[in-house]
Amino acid sequence: MAAPHAAPPTTKPAPITLSALHTSILTRLAVALDAAAARLQSAAAGRSTFTSDADLKAALALLKLAPALLPLLQPAPAQASPPPAPNPPPPPIRYQIPLIPKCPLCNKGPGAHWAEDCPENPDRHLTWSERHQIIQEKGIKQ
Repeated sequence: MAAPHAAPPTTKPAPITLSALHTSILTRLAVALDAAAARLQSAAAGRSTFTSDADLKAALALLKLAPALLPLLQPAPAQASPPPAPNPPPPPIRYQIPLIPKCPLCNKGPGAHWAEDCPENPDRHLTWSERHQIIQEKGIKQ
């Protein structure tokens, strides 16, 4: 009794990538161009391998496409690394604005005015150093 034949495995072929398909097509075109050129050289030397006029016309048609196909067969230039990302803009300069405390003379604020600029300060007409000295004498903290 004959052994039963095992069914062939039913594995799915790996999906082909676009890059692999592109490479496969270009490889086959290169082989076909080379074969057509070799057959024409052989025919020119008196050793024709063409089996019919259609065979000769197909080889000639393929060779007429060669100028358009040859650039596709050139190796791709080495992929240069992408240009570096531009540096991010510097953060905006934020100046520290001094916070103006509550005025110890008139109790306005905070932020109303400095104590030496207070309208209720009787020493406003004095220079800064004179005002500073008086404020220190009065014991007002700044």
